[in-house]
Amino acid sequence: MDQRQWDIKRMIGQSAYRLRIGQYRAVFTLDDERMILGVLKIGVRGDIYR
Repeated sequence: MDQRQWDIKRMIGQSAYRLRIGQYRAVFTLDDERMILGVLKIGVRGDIYR
């Protein structure tokens, strides 16, 4: 996955990533080998990390 065209960062101490979409965040896992994206959480910026 080319992360440069999206605002995606790997979460510290986890195997998950976060995608920033304005005030919202999506937390997901990615299996490049099998081409599987697993969405764990989507929510407002302040609430997503709790």
